[in-house]
Amino acid sequence: MGGHGGYREAFRYPDRFAATAPAAGWTTYREFYEHFYDRTGSPRMPDYVDPARQPVLETASSLWQAGNARHMWTYLVYDTNDGVNPPVNQEEVLRKLRAIGSNRFATRVGEAGHVGSYSAAASYHFFSTKQSETHPPDVFYTTNDLRYNRSYWVTIDRLCLTRTWGFVDAAVVSGREIQRVKVKTDNVLAFT
Repeated sequence: MGGHGGYREAFRYPDRFAATAPAAGWTTYREFYEHFYDRTGSPRMPDYVDPARQPVLETASSLWQAGNARHMWTYLVYDTNDGVNPPVNQEEVLRKLRAIGSNRFATRVGEAGHVGSYSAAASYHFFSTKQSETHPPDVFYTTNDLRYNRSYWVTIDRLCLTRTWGFVDAAVVSGREIQRVKVKTDNVLAFT
């Protein structure tokens, strides 16, 4: 599950990476369980999710944290004929990146099957032209687990409801003589 890890680690720690290049990674447990979970089990996932398990499954699903990649490059490699990992995983991430106004992504889309269009040379070329953003003027970070709670200059110290998604959206606003930080939060009790 290298593609899944490529999404997950980069979106949890966007300030540590200049770029990520996941190849055919799954991005939501709802899609993954639909294809790979025990289909004879009852109740069947994802139609029913045990409320105690859902936050853990969401934490593992990078789609919920795609907005964290605002200042990080993402190179999405996938194939439209992939029977192992359907392209909907990558297409949902692309929708999220576009929704946050990101232009820091590129795609390599083929028809060869699972990871059939992956090219190490193309990935290395993509990485060779990217640099980390060290002090962005704005930061968006969302999490449901305080083990993954910081990015750039924002830290989520406490959530109002644990194992429930919260976010900090902060931006430095320059005035005539003073700089301010404008902050919007949801389900965040304390932040730095």
